[in-house]
Amino acid sequence: MLLETGSRVMFFGDSIVKACDLTSIGYVRLMRAWLTANHPSLNVTLMSAGVSGDRVSNLQTRFAKHVTPKAPT
Repeated sequence: MLLETGSRVMFFGDSIVKACDLTSIGYVRLMRAWLTANHPSLNVTLMSAGVSGDRVSNLQTRFAKHVTPKAPT
Protein backbone atom coordinates (compact mmCIF):
# COMPACT_ATOMS: atom_id res chain seq x y z
CA MET A 1 0.00 0.00 0.00
CA LEU A 2 1.33 3.40 -0.94
CA LEU A 3 0.46 6.30 1.29
CA GLU A 4 -0.10 9.72 -0.15
CA THR A 5 0.03 13.05 1.62
CA GLY A 6 -3.05 13.40 3.77
CA SER A 7 -4.02 9.70 3.63
CA ARG A 8 -6.52 8.53 6.24
CA VAL A 9 -6.02 4.92 7.38
CA MET A 10 -8.60 3.04 9.45
CA PHE A 11 -7.78 0.05 11.67
CA PHE A 12 -11.06 -1.80 12.06
CA GLY A 13 -11.67 -4.83 14.23
CA ASP A 14 -12.16 -6.24 17.70
CA SER A 15 -10.47 -5.88 21.08
CA ILE A 16 -6.99 -6.29 19.59
CA VAL A 17 -7.49 -3.17 17.47
CA LYS A 18 -9.00 -1.30 20.41
CA ALA A 19 -6.19 -2.28 22.79
CA CYS A 20 -3.53 -1.58 20.19
CA ASP A 21 -4.58 2.04 20.00
CA LEU A 22 -4.78 2.51 23.77
CA THR A 23 -1.50 0.94 24.85
CA SER A 24 1.93 2.41 24.30
CA ILE A 25 3.06 -0.72 22.47
CA GLY A 26 -0.05 -1.21 20.36
CA TYR A 27 0.45 -1.47 16.62
CA VAL A 28 -1.72 1.56 15.81
CA ARG A 29 0.43 3.75 18.06
CA LEU A 30 3.63 2.12 16.82
CA MET A 31 2.63 2.83 13.21
CA ARG A 32 1.67 6.40 14.09
CA ALA A 33 5.05 6.95 15.79
CA TRP A 34 6.96 5.38 12.90
CA LEU A 35 5.16 7.46 10.28
CA THR A 36 5.66 10.64 12.29
CA ALA A 37 9.37 9.94 12.72
CA ASN A 38 10.10 8.71 9.20
CA HIS A 39 7.58 10.46 6.97
CA PRO A 40 6.25 13.54 8.80
CA SER A 41 5.56 15.38 5.56
CA LEU A 42 2.93 12.79 4.59
CA ASN A 43 0.66 14.00 7.39
CA VAL A 44 -1.10 10.61 7.53
CA THR A 45 -4.04 10.23 9.90
CA LEU A 46 -4.39 6.82 11.59
CA MET A 47 -7.77 6.00 13.10
CA SER A 48 -8.97 3.07 15.15
CA ALA A 49 -12.43 1.53 15.34
CA GLY A 50 -11.96 -1.47 17.60
CA VAL A 51 -14.73 -2.89 19.76
CA SER A 52 -14.10 -5.67 22.25
CA GLY A 53 -15.89 -8.89 21.45
CA ASP A 54 -16.71 -8.04 17.86
CA ARG A 55 -17.04 -10.79 15.28
CA VAL A 56 -17.27 -10.49 11.50
CA SER A 57 -21.05 -10.11 11.67
CA ASN A 58 -20.63 -7.20 14.10
CA LEU A 59 -18.10 -5.55 11.80
CA GLN A 60 -20.50 -5.74 8.87
CA THR A 61 -23.24 -4.19 10.97
CA ARG A 62 -21.21 -1.26 12.29
CA PHE A 63 -19.08 -0.46 9.22
CA ALA A 64 -21.39 2.31 8.00
CA LYS A 65 -21.58 3.86 11.47
CA HIS A 66 -17.93 3.59 12.61
CA VAL A 67 -15.88 3.66 9.42
CA THR A 68 -17.70 5.39 6.57
CA PRO A 69 -18.22 8.75 8.36
CA LYS A 70 -14.48 8.99 9.09
CA ALA A 71 -13.76 8.79 5.33
CA PRO A 72 -10.63 6.62 5.23
CA THR A 73 -8.77 6.75 1.97
